Amino acid sequence: MGFPPTRARIGSSRRHQVSPANSGALPYGQNVDEQSRWKECIAAVLREPDSDAPRRALAELYAESGDARAEFIDVQLQLESLPVWDSKVPALRKIEKRLLENNKSQWAVETGCVDLRPSFRRGLAYCVEGTAKALCAELNGVAARAPIANLLLAVDEEETGPDPDLQRLVELDSLQNIRALELFECDLGPDSLSRLIAHPNWKKLEILRLGSGTCELKFMEALARIELPPALVDLRLNENMGGIGDEGVLALAQAPWFHRLRRLELVGQSLTDDSLFILAEFTENEKLEHLDLASIGYADNDLTDEGLRDLADGPWFPNLRVLGLHGCAVGGAIPSTFARARNLHTANLSRTGLDADKLRFISAMEVWPRLKELNLGGNPLGDDGAEFLAQCSSLPAVLDLKSCEIGTAGLVHLSRAPEVSALDLRGNSIETEAWSDALAADRLPKSYALATDAHDWPEDLVAAIEAHYPRTDLAGVKRGSDR
Repeated sequence: MGFPPTRARIGSSRRHQVSPANSGALPYGQNVDEQSRWKECIAAVLREPDSDAPRRALAELYAESGDARAEFIDVQLQLESLPVWDSKVPALRKIEKRLLENNKSQWAVETGCVDLRPSFRRGLAYCVEGTAKALCAELNGVAARAPIANLLLAVDEEETGPDPDLQRLVELDSLQNIRALELFECDLGPDSLSRLIAHPNWKKLEILRLGSGTCELKFMEALARIELPPALVDLRLNENMGGIGDEGVLALAQAPWFHRLRRLELVGQSLTDDSLFILAEFTENEKLEHLDLASIGYADNDLTDEGLRDLADGPWFPNLRVLGLHGCAVGGAIPSTFARARNLHTANLSRTGLDADKLRFISAMEVWPRLKELNLGGNPLGDDGAEFLAQCSSLPAVLDLKSCEIGTAGLVHLSRAPEVSALDLRGNSIETEAWSDALAADRLPKSYALATDAHDWPEDLVAAIEAHYPRTDLAGVKRGSDR
């Protein structure tokens, strides 16, 4: 509340129409001095991809030539610096959307993309999606014009056998600057994956994300037998169909690189408590800071209180800063777990079965004041849970209470709670009259941003709530032509 959102498969993308004359063209200016300025700015961006200053200098050149990319760079740099709940974000997103709708195809062409599909961040292309063949043909040229750091690779070896372009791909010079690789809905063999990932050309690869088609035991066994790129510290497995199972976790734990991981996502991987015991027994993983065990899709993680307690006994567990347990029935073990998780700043405990009594325990723990973002959505907290929150001396800056069975009394309690930056109350049965009464008595929950249901609200209440909070997300409100 990164990897880019999942996209449609490559085969469904529309091919850009590019003539040889303008393929990869840039507005380099009309004379030698102007061309030199353009080339220096672009070189500076490629040399310092994490710095905003070269991008702003490039935006100034675009502004001088009347190019919409000047505004686009500025808008995306602003979005990068703001939290998602900031009041400026919706207007900036609208501008971003308009600029992309009007210009994305042309910008893709000028970046050198023909069969590749670019995504933009901080004003410039940073990610391209395509087949190994398309990457081999275009990646070096694109990377000479934009700071490409992420690849979304599509592979289909089901009918053709091993893809010869994969070997050509790993030999590209531009691969040395890639930081993230995603294989989603791919069809390739374990040996092909091993050869792809083990190549020494991945000098800066930090993130590997595997999805449908590669989240299976055989792939984990293959990865465990090789040495991953030395910079890789982030492994994300996100599956909706199969999953690696407990044997897959065992294979990962035996890999020579496993102790280097700082972030591990095992989302929807058909895991049981055995996997949690395996992770807890791995004593060398003291660098791990982010662990996500969410249960989603068709490959739920079937975890219990006992398994979570085993996990919390791991010597590295107190080092965690981010913990995801969405959809896991472990609410009974969360208090004892939080007693060990002393450094957490973000926790997703949605749909874990956490009740008001358990919430009372964790709100009194040492870790509570350190929490910056807490998702409690889908838990039966009720009005009692809201009352416990109101009694806290502080609350996480971002607090998600969606569908927590909070009613009118709970809204009254929350009006006495400490102030937060963003509060989500959607999905709760809070009557319209309760909001009107709270507004009239100046007893609304104290927050910069508020999300809640407003399906039956009169227009004057909608206007008053929107005037009260700098940022609102009022579900069910119809505006303009929607009425």
